[in-house]
Amino acid sequence: GFASQINYDNSVMSMLEVLERRLKNYHEQGPFDRADPRVHICLYVLPPQPRPLRELDKRVMIELQRCAPILPIIAKADTCDTEMLLRYQSQLRTELAACGIVPVVLKGGFPLHLQ
Repeated sequence: GFASQINYDNSVMSMLEVLERRLKNYHEQGPFDRADPRVHICLYVLPPQPRPLRELDKRVMIELQRCAPILPIIAKADTCDTEMLLRYQSQLRTELAACGIVPVVLKGGFPLHLQ
């Protein structure tokens, strides 16, 4: 398709610049500043087809997790049957771990950063 012909290699750089700038601003604030410019979580939407992660997805998540926790989300997961979704989730967990990507896991509705 059309999107597969676009070069996204440097698109993550602008996102990283924003995240790093906000993180730097937070660290430069005084102790009484109430504004928190940080990005607290990054929702990373993955396609619903069970397939291996693209190299670009891996590189982007590795770079983004330096500045904000990553929460991978499977798009249109409600259209998948339960068995296929469980297999895909398991495959993603294995692949993310192999790449050194540490996703956020929701436990009881609250983010829990796994280390």
